[in-house]
Amino acid sequence: MLTLAFDTATEVATSALVDDGEVLGERASRASTLLEDVDALLRQGGAHQHDLDALATGAPGALPVVDARRREIFTLVDGSPVVLAPADLELAAGTVCVGDGARRYRELLEGMGAVIPPDGDERHLPRARFHALLAHDFGSVEEIEPLYLRVPDADRSVAG
Repeated sequence: MLTLAFDTATEVATSALVDDGEVLGERASRASTLLEDVDALLRQGGAHQHDLDALATGAPGALPVVDARRREIFTLVDGSPVVLAPADLELAAGTVCVGDGARRYRELLEGMGAVIPPDGDERHLPRARFHALLAHDFGSVEEIEPLYLRVPDADRSVAG
C-alpha cells in the first residue's frame, strides 16, 4: 500500500511517502512548502497522486503534547484528541510526554509527575513516516477529512 503522510501541527512540517512500510522519501520543512514537498516526494518515488491508497507513533507509549498556542495544548484524553489548558491535563505519575507542548510546558508537566525527554530528543519532533504506519482501514481517500479540535487560526482572523 502506497501511503502519503504529513504533519503540519508544529513549526516543522514533515511529509513522507511509504510503500508497505518502506520509507521511499521523507522531507521536513515549513507548512508553506508542504505541497512542493509532496510533489517532490511523489516524483522521487516514481508515483502519481492517483497511486495513493490513503493518507504519536514515533514514541510508543508516550503521550503527545502539542503546543496549540493561546496557552493550550493538543493531546489525547482516554484515546480521544482534545484541546485544553496544560494545567487541566490529568496525568498518571511517570507518564512520558513528548512534543513541542511538552517542551514548552515542561516545568508544569514535570510538577504534575510527567517525564519529559531532553529538548533535543527526536521523540519531540513529529515524523510523517511514523504517521504512515497508522494509515489503515480508512476507506476511500476521497472520504478522509481533517479533524479540527477548534477553529483554525486562519479562520479566526477572517471571521473576526
